[in-house]
Amino acid sequence: MAKKDDDRLELRLSNKLGNIGLRAPCRIQVEVYHGTVKLKGKVLFDYQKRAAITAARSMDGVRETIDELKVETPVRVWDEVEPPKTDTFVPPPEGD
Repeated sequence: MAKKDDDRLELRLSNKLGNIGLRAPCRIQVEVYHGTVKLKGKVLFDYQKRAAITAARSMDGVRETIDELKVETPVRVWDEVEPPKTDTFVPPPEGD
């Protein structure tokens, strides 16, 4: 496969990933060399990773797909903080 064909395939796959919704905040880099596609970068969820791999494998001209995608689901601050207890009232100490 010629460099020109690899470049075309890279562009087509990058566009396809964007069209199926795999754009920011996902960061997927596509590299193609002799029909071998390497997917690198970060996605938020495992289903996005699977969708990117499936999209790459379905493209005409792809001989092999190398998956180097990382799933990095953001942690929300409120998931790490214990919520305040609102059902318990502790009266202030009486004067000393």
